[in-house]
Amino acid sequence: MFKLSRRAGSSNWQVRKRWPQDVASILPGEFTASTGEGDKRRAAERVPMIAAAYLARVKEARDRLADNTQRDLSAPEVQRLAAEFYAKALPSYMLRRPAEDHAAVMRTTQERLADLKAMLGRHDFRPVLAIARTAVKDLPIPEDSPSLDALHRMLMLAFIELHRAALAHLQGETAYTPENIASPDPAAEAAPGRRVADLIDAYSKAKWEGWSRSVQIGIAPVFRLIRDALPDRDVSTVNEADAERILSLLKALPTNIGKRAALRGLSVPEAVEAGRRLGLPVIGPKTINTGYLVHIKAMFAWAVQRKWATENPFSGLSVADPVEDEDRRDPFKPADLKLLFGSAPWQPVNRNPGRKPSRFWVPLMALYTGARLAELAGLRLEDIEDRDGILVFSIRPHEGRSIKTKSSRRIVPVHTELLRIGFPAYVAERRKAGGPLLFPECAPNSRGQVGSKLSTWFTGVIRAHEITGRAMGMHSFRHGFEDRIREAGMEGTGAALRLTGRALSGSGRSYGDGNSTAELHRSMERITYPGLELSHLYAPTESL
Repeated sequence: MFKLSRRAGSSNWQVRKRWPQDVASILPGEFTASTGEGDKRRAAERVPMIAAAYLARVKEARDRLADNTQRDLSAPEVQRLAAEFYAKALPSYMLRRPAEDHAAVMRTTQERLADLKAMLGRHDFRPVLAIARTAVKDLPIPEDSPSLDALHRMLMLAFIELHRAALAHLQGETAYTPENIASPDPAAEAAPGRRVADLIDAYSKAKWEGWSRSVQIGIAPVFRLIRDALPDRDVSTVNEADAERILSLLKALPTNIGKRAALRGLSVPEAVEAGRRLGLPVIGPKTINTGYLVHIKAMFAWAVQRKWATENPFSGLSVADPVEDEDRRDPFKPADLKLLFGSAPWQPVNRNPGRKPSRFWVPLMALYTGARLAELAGLRLEDIEDRDGILVFSIRPHEGRSIKTKSSRRIVPVHTELLRIGFPAYVAERRKAGGPLLFPECAPNSRGQVGSKLSTWFTGVIRAHEITGRAMGMHSFRHGFEDRIREAGMEGTGAALRLTGRALSGSGRSYGDGNSTAELHRSMERITYPGLELSHLYAPTESL
């Protein structure tokens, strides 16, 4: 029989009931749950749901006693143990009569609160270790269980909330509501555990509209990996050991796993085994870190935010990459640039770009902006603006084209060399022809990639000219542009970082915020390529 009662000092009705004797040893105290209702009729309507939560906990306890094998604490159990500690200890932290030195008591409480926050910050859980041992003394929890660390952290938060409640009481607040500790909702406890498959579905539904087409396609193998590696697992039970196992799978994951006939129909763990037997090449550190782990971390962080789990077991996980980012590509050497821009389609006889003007203009624009391929190939005509008499590229996201980071959004003045070659005339021609894109042939493909065919074509040009270096391609212009910034003595300046879309480390703010268009233009004009002569491309004076 579940009866309603009112706790002293509360207007809401609650349910209290003793635990059955056979589970009382591992369910201390008694079952208490607030209905959250001040009206008795509405409170009575919630009793069946609360009763279901009570019966679920009794069944869980009986199952635990029947099966004494070691296991981890679930996320709801961790929350519940911390909430029970808080509720049981709270009365002893409330002064029943005024202290002789009220100010001294308040000062001591504030100092203790500051000490506890500092200890939590450095993962020092000593104040609650004994409390945790008592809480799990009758539970078959292994000493090295990651869930114990989660329990220590939640108990520490409960300890901090006790001191906050005491301080609020000393300051005259009669009803303090803890921020970090709350009794689990009875309905949530009665509901079945959320599985990894549920997490994937919920996460993708929440994020899908905000992802580019390429992310939507690229994340499918990530979801496949998690589903195959953690079948039927409750999200709250996924721990660091699981994360390490998935990392091991990634290190041995064959390249193009979804396209190899020999791996068709296999789960990811089976494909990894088959790949080992067949001696197939495996994905590299960069793909592991940026193609898989970055998405897995984000998904489990989302789960923590929504209280599907208490900790993100993938946080901080990565693979060491022996190749530094700045060493992944080489810039073009002066002789390379001279060779490239002295050949088709930049020979005088081929001055008319023809049906694919992006082949003529985008490499030249990359040379004199340092911008990324997608930023240039995806420009719209409305992105070519006149700012205070200076022609500029406005690099910003729009439908069909995103930008890499928040700081990538920027204004880049058009270099004088591009003006001399006739860029304004080309823009005028495009405006007259109609359509939104500066380069219509670079519209996004089915994967949402902008300028992918242009990239493939340009790589072929490099290969045809036998230009050598590490990962030479369109992005090599960006490295070369930053070299020219250093040569001009502008490295680290606000204007230089604004031009390249670099941000202050640890923030989303661009270093160059606040630079005027004129300042950016003066900095841009300091970019030169000694030995590179482009006068053969200059447009007739009358067309400028």
